[in-house]
Amino acid sequence: MNLHRTGVLNLILAFGFGASAPAETPRLPVQSASGQFSVQAIESRSLPARFDLASDPDLLELDPTLLIVSAERLRQHLCREMGDTSPWQGRILFSLRPAESLEAPARLRAEWQGKGWQYQVSLPNYIQRDRFVRTLVEVNLMEMANRNSAGRTVEIPVWLTEGLTSLLLVSYSIEIILPPPRLQVRGVRTTPWSVEAKSYQPLAQAHAQLQTNAPLSIEQMSWPTPASLLGRKGQTYRSCAQLLVTRLLRLPEGPALLNAFIRNLGRHYNWQVAFLDAYSSQFPTLLDFEKWWALQVAHFTGRELGATYGYGDSVLRLKQAVLFPVEVRFQTDDLPLHGAMRLQTVIEERDLQQQQRAINRTLVELNLLRARIAPELIGLLDDYRLTLESYLRNRNRSGLYVVRGLNRQVALNAVVRRTLQELDQLDAELEALLPAPARVDALVDLPQ
Repeated sequence: MNLHRTGVLNLILAFGFGASAPAETPRLPVQSASGQFSVQAIESRSLPARFDLASDPDLLELDPTLLIVSAERLRQHLCREMGDTSPWQGRILFSLRPAESLEAPARLRAEWQGKGWQYQVSLPNYIQRDRFVRTLVEVNLMEMANRNSAGRTVEIPVWLTEGLTSLLLVSYSIEIILPPPRLQVRGVRTTPWSVEAKSYQPLAQAHAQLQTNAPLSIEQMSWPTPASLLGRKGQTYRSCAQLLVTRLLRLPEGPALLNAFIRNLGRHYNWQVAFLDAYSSQFPTLLDFEKWWALQVAHFTGRELGATYGYGDSVLRLKQAVLFPVEVRFQTDDLPLHGAMRLQTVIEERDLQQQQRAINRTLVELNLLRARIAPELIGLLDDYRLTLESYLRNRNRSGLYVVRGLNRQVALNAVVRRTLQELDQLDAELEALLPAPARVDALVDLPQ
């Protein structure tokens, strides 16, 4: 079905599920045509209906058939957009549960089975259309990325999930999500839909949003906070993400490059390294990527992405860049608390793999920030960067000191001690530059 053409098209969409509809959902799992998706049986189709579908056109009532059909169609459109013809490898199992509220979360869990991955997705039976599509996009991207990862599930960049979600919603929403049948005509249950489609621009909503709201930089899209994904800020984030994904797909060999990027995510601990590996022909460095994005924004909106931050904003951003974000759960089922940890704490208390992940992430942020920070702070930023690069280099080379008659642990302790002293001195310089209200909360470690 193609709705993207000039003129007005009136369609009546209907689909049936047999001459007689059972009172309850079959207790055997419902499986998709490809075999990748299945829905675990639920106790009864008559789950509590406490939400008014008529008053909210974006609210969906899920049943196993709708869920399976939507998952299969979304995967087809997603693979078509990315030019991906590879077969699936990980099975995706859905379960439905009664929705306690319209904010009831979707829960996604990846399990390594020894020879492959399996994914379990728990969904409330009432869910907003965009959250439903976002969940399907995320689990499909995770399945693609984890094909090159054994035992460590991949973290999908938020901008990639949000960008592809927005692209699919504006381009294929009606084709992906068909409503469950509610009328019975001559023994066949159907739902009629009247659709008007005119000449359509998929980025029209994003363009309107970015005309009245400042576009985001790559740095801002790389590490979004929960608050930045809500309300007007969330709309701006999703508009930028849609534009970014669309422009990446329009590069020469764009779908193939995006595919390579997703496959690379399983080989690296942060998406930036995976991205530069896949897009090396287009963006030799992250700074080149940032410059390309600024040009795309300028052409799309007629507005320049801010050249530099003000001095006060730059100080606060530098402080944020040298703190490592963490999530803390005091019990397994608790919602995560978001906080930040000093790099000194990471170096003293975390293993080498975790240290490398934290420091590499910080180096990426510092490199991105350097292009836009106030000139007066470039020297301090470079001192942080050189200290961290020196630590990684000297730590990896500390074994060489054994040849010179020094104990390896003694050499390693000396590297750590010197790095901690240098970071303490740099933090003190940064602390002195912070405005008074910010100093109160500056550089506070979370309890371990």
